[in-house]
Amino acid sequence: MANILKTMLVNIYRDPNIVENIFIGAYCTPKEVTIYINLFKYFCDVFACSYKEILGIDPNIIQNVIKAYKYVKLILHKL
Repeated sequence: MANILKTMLVNIYRDPNIVENIFIGAYCTPKEVTIYINLFKYFCDVFACSYKEILGIDPNIIQNVIKAYKYVKLILHKL
């Protein structure tokens, strides 16, 4: 799998008043873009776009780990 250098922003939410963006590779064909957008819109209730949507999930099942060097000062940002 190669790195995707350029991406384009796409709103996948079914309601146009709600914005939940994802990035799709900019080099996809228009047909592929349409297929991906339809796929993500169909399964939009499966994907979490924010931490608020995944509250209650047991961290023993899934958690995000950021590995850092011991000598680097970590900076905490608000969600």
